[in-house]
Amino acid sequence: GNINAGTVSAADDVTLTASAANGSILNSNSTVTGDLITLTSGANGSIGASGDKVQTVASSHNVTAGTGGVFLDERNDLTLTGTNITAASGAAFDVSSEQSLAITGDISQGSGAITLTSDSDNSNPGEPFNSAFDTLTQADGTVIGGAGQSGQITLTSRGDMQLETITTSGDLNIISEVGTLTHTSST
Repeated sequence: GNINAGTVSAADDVTLTASAANGSILNSNSTVTGDLITLTSGANGSIGASGDKVQTVASSHNVTAGTGGVFLDERNDLTLTGTNITAASGAAFDVSSEQSLAITGDISQGSGAITLTSDSDNSNPGEPFNSAFDTLTQADGTVIGGAGQSGQITLTSRGDMQLETITTSGDLNIISEVGTLTHTSST
């Protein structure tokens, strides 16, 4: 079955596993907090849902979602290594950080949409942590999309964006609200 993640808080690691084939880990309007957060859905399940992301506060993540996709919002800076947060090929990949977001490994979802957002808490401009310093940075040599990516790619940042290689036969949307957009790839 599903796990409705209520408030979970630990000084060390937190592990939630929905082991049934259709098992999902869903948001119950609360936050999962820990040093390393491990979330695993069933093969046909999801982590969060469209419009209702699982919220985390973590130093690092190990998240594996099935064909239902991954919908996750981290309250701190977040680094996507290409292996620390994943979803089955063809599934939606919607990951945000309420601060800065760094992509240091390839992210490809085939026909699934990829949505990456930094400063996702921008809905309240008076919030003290809302800052144009919250950036989206893609490391040199990494690829978002790539061969076989047909799903839409959407990249949004309140602050500056540094982008490398982005490939899709689907739609590409890039939004930097108040920052600059820099393309640094040599190819």
